[in-house]
Amino acid sequence: MSSALEKMRKLEKYIVADPAAVDPVLELTLDKLLAREISRANIQKETLVAQIAEFEEQYNLSSDTFQSQFQSGKLGDDVDFIEWAATLEMLQDLNERLTALKSGLEK
Repeated sequence: MSSALEKMRKLEKYIVADPAAVDPVLELTLDKLLAREISRANIQKETLVAQIAEFEEQYNLSSDTFQSQFQSGKLGDDVDFIEWAATLEMLQDLNERLTALKSGLEK
């Protein structure tokens, strides 16, 4: 079975070959898929933001202060700190993906 990326590349070739032949239903479907992925990503973002807020409350540190101290080695390698750093990185990656998804919307 083709991966999602392979399918998107096929669709891209199809559209590039004759943009005028693209059915309005296809455009509507793509808009709905983008909106669905944005919604899913926003749910993931809410979860990550809540996890980060728990760390900030538990350790009475902002994430910016935490990152600075963690990266400079002042906090050690506590499991919570590693998880906090990973959660911050996941949130950053997710925000980048959300930006990419939202750039595909024309509305």
